[in-house]
Amino acid sequence: MTVRALILLALAGAAIAADYAGAPAEMLPLLALPFLLVAPGLAWLSRSDELDIAASAAVAVGLSLAIETAIGVLLLACGLWSLQVGLGVLLAVTVAGLFCTGSGRKRNSASSVEQSAEPLATK
Repeated sequence: MTVRALILLALAGAAIAADYAGAPAEMLPLLALPFLLVAPGLAWLSRSDELDIAASAAVAVGLSLAIETAIGVLLLACGLWSLQVGLGVLLAVTVAGLFCTGSGRKRNSASSVEQSAEPLATK
């Protein structure tokens, strides 16, 4: 399991505990906000190894806010808005992002076509 997956698991566990386990009201922001600000974007961030920490954090927060806005608008448009449904959909989207981008294999910067092409001989 990668470090990114462990971070997402810890953040998701805290958010689930805040929402479904009935945590005290004073603890809800401390448990849910880190997940809401970082987790969905971090799960969908595919090339984090090419960015420094500050850029990765900025992109993860931006992606998270965009994903949450899209889910919220979709739930409102369908008339299905509730906190539990929204968090469930957000968790599903986060897990989907982790599976789609976190396969554990390193990506090469050059495509297979570029790697198989032979260099041109100079005359």
